[in-house]
Formats: sequence, structure tokens, C-alpha cells
Amino acid sequence: ALPPSFDGESSKYRFRMLESPNMWIARPIVDQNGWDHETGIEGFSIEKPFTLRRKNQYWGGKPLQVTAEIAKDKKDMSFRSETEVTLKHSKKLSTVSGIDSQSIGRDMAYTARSETRYRSKSGRNKMIVGLSASRVVEAQATGFKVEERLKVLRGSKVKSKVVLAAGMVKSGSDKAKGANTELTVKAASPDDPFRLALGGS
Repeated sequence: ALPPSFDGESSKYRFRMLESPNMWIARPIVDQNGWDHETGIEGFSIEKPFTLRRKNQYWGGKPLQVTAEIAKDKKDMSFRSETEVTLKHSKKLSTVSGIDSQSIGRDMAYTARSETRYRSKSGRNKMIVGLSASRVVEAQATGFKVEERLKVLRGSKVKSKVVLAAGMVKSGSDKAKGANTELTVKAASPDDPFRLALGGS
């Protein structure tokens, strides 16, 4: 809600604009704990959704999302960007791929990632297979993961889901492996706050 009277020092009256999904959207990054009578703006973010289509194709397409953030104070500047595209192979199979970049001090880190998701016809289970590759200066790392999500106890007063995940990350001659199991039980009714989660790794 806006203050009852206009105050030029109030940030609620600043940087207000109409947003359209057909254009680049720019928003300020505001520090809520800034000093009085300061804008509190540390940077800005931009984003835009695209739809990739073939020539003379007017319907359908592949959704693409591009976002970027730039923040700067008196000493340092940080940058982060994310580009993600979704490929739908069929009603059951889809792939989400993206490229992320982020500043780390004076260096940049780049990550390429891709996940393929398969949902069964009954909707009870979903499998996810993912790959990733990262580079920071001269260091490189690759990763792989497999995840299985299974819904059980359907049709009862509670909903439960089992998640099984395993992955590996390799950088040079070093390897790291991990696995995780999680069981979530919650009430079928959205008005019931009951929720129980158990996990192990």
C-alpha cells in the first residue's frame, strides 16, 4: 500500500512501471535495510521470455527464458545470468537445458546443464537424468545424477512420495559420489497442515 500522502523520499513512489511479457523487463534490486533518504538500489535485473519457432511457424514452439542480474557497491560488482530452454519431446518426455554464469571475485564461473524428465502414463513415478559441466578459471568439473520420484498410497487420506537420487561429480583426478533417499508424507487435503519428511544420505 502507498503512503496516504506523496513523499518524494519514499521508495514506494519510485521505479514503478507497467510490465509486458512481450518486452524486456527491467527491475531494480533494492536493499530493504538501506539508510534513510537513500534509494537503496544495489543493481538491476533484466529478463525476457522467448518462443523459438521455425520460419513461418506461428503456433507452438520451444520456450526460452533469459535472465541477468548486475549488482554493484562501492568496492565490488557481481554478475549472474541464466538462459534456459525447454524441449518437449512428447507428453511423457521433456528436456530442460540451460547455461548459467556467475562472477566469483574477478573471475567467472560457467555451468552448462541438462535434465531429461520422464513421467509414467499413470503419473505415479517420474524419472530424471541430468548432466552438468562447470568451469571456473582453469578448474573444470562434470556431474551426473539419476533421480526417481514415486508416489504411493494414492486414493487415501494422505499423500506420500519417495525420492531416490544418486550422483557423481568429477574434477581432474578427484571424484565425489553421493546418494539420497527421502520420504514425504502429507495430508491429501490442502487445508490440513500435516506434513512429515524423513531422509538420509
